[in-house]
Amino acid sequence: MSKNLKEQFEIGYVKKAHGIKGEVLVHFYESDVSFLKKDLVIALDGTTYTIGNLKPHKSEYIVTLKEVVDRNSSELLKGKKFFINSSLTDKINNSGDLFLGSIIEYTLFNLDKKMGVIKSLTKTKAHDLVQIELCNSDAVVDLPWVDDFIVKVDHELKSVFFEAPLELFDPDFFSGAVKK
Repeated sequence: MSKNLKEQFEIGYVKKAHGIKGEVLVHFYESDVSFLKKDLVIALDGTTYTIGNLKPHKSEYIVTLKEVVDRNSSELLKGKKFFINSSLTDKINNSGDLFLGSIIEYTLFNLDKKMGVIKSLTKTKAHDLVQIELCNSDAVVDLPWVDDFIVKVDHELKSVFFEAPLELFDPDFFSGAVKK
């Protein structure tokens, strides 16, 4: 473990410890993580680690970090955000597609009205979901991240502009809405 990575880019989070040898189960926002290789230096909430091994496990990945050698140490990493050096994203994402991790903490506007802040992302078989912490409310809602709703992503303003049915922002519309 060492100093922070400069220019960090969030790509996922540690879901939980896995096994007794210090492995962690990581949820990545992107489905293709082939750019993560052995000996790559990453950061978990500001502390750097080195990837020892990475293997798929259902919809997540089991990651071995060289500096984490036992279950107790890996338990301490639960919930930590997983970052890479942002210089990697240019090499990885030549297609011009948006890295979903890049919009965490962006403000979401719907029909020019500020609705909330994007807090996390989830991949499903049908489509990606963005979790929004609503303004003026104690609720969060999951919204489908689909092309039909996305008007613009403005990285300079750290904002996402949507045109989606207002019902999607109503915490009572879905039984899955939860209090903050």
